[in-house]
Amino acid sequence: MSAIDTYNKLRKRVDALKGEISREQGRADEIMARMKKEFNCDDIDAAKNLLEKKTAQLKDAEADLASKLADFETKWGERLR
Repeated sequence: MSAIDTYNKLRKRVDALKGEISREQGRADEIMARMKKEFNCDDIDAAKNLLEKKTAQLKDAEADLASKLADFETKWGERLR
């Protein structure tokens, strides 16, 4: 393979990678805009913090539901069977 062929092959590959980078940057920009609009998060760190907060709230809500369900079954279980 000549140097020109190698150059042309590499140039095509570089151009393809530039296009791929451009597409991925566009996707990242869309995701960041959506995070801002839907969750008021300006960056990834804010989104991670919000996710941790919401995960903790979900765990608390699940524990509360399990406790209340157990209380309900204790109180009404015999009548419901």
